[in-house]
Amino acid sequence: MELFFPDEAAIRFGAFVWVLLLAFYGLCVVLVVLTIRPRLVIYNISVDQLRPIVADLVDQLDPNARWAGDSLSLPALGVQLHLDPSLLMRNVALVSAGAEQNHLGWKQLETALAEKLSDYQFGRNLAGVAILAVGLCLSGTLAVFIAEAPRDIAAALFEMLWLGR
Repeated sequence: MELFFPDEAAIRFGAFVWVLLLAFYGLCVVLVVLTIRPRLVIYNISVDQLRPIVADLVDQLDPNARWAGDSLSLPALGVQLHLDPSLLMRNVALVSAGAEQNHLGWKQLETALAEKLSDYQFGRNLAGVAILAVGLCLSGTLAVFIAEAPRDIAAALFEMLWLGR
């Protein structure tokens, strides 16, 4: 947060500068979200499990659909995508494969895929348990540091946020 922290603005506006800074970061996130290509991420499923489900669904949505390896073209929906697996987390992303995409077609695909996948049950991913354990360890360590010196932590926080000036 301090990378783009405007010292002069903090002196002039005081603690209100944090509202402006958070608004700036929020607008940057919105800009990125609006400019990236459409994608759908399906969690806790392998590409081998998802591909037949998508193939069945595509036959219903667009009879002119064509597969080319892991790429799929749905001309009636105006959607072109490819399957992008994440092996460690057992996720598959359906990522757009071109600049010309129909967002309504993507919404139709998303709705139909969510409806179709609600009938399936897949096993749990053990990597999630490991990530949860690491997160709990980090949270516990942070709690111990805060409990050891609460006044020092509060003073450092007030100094960082420019609230004590």
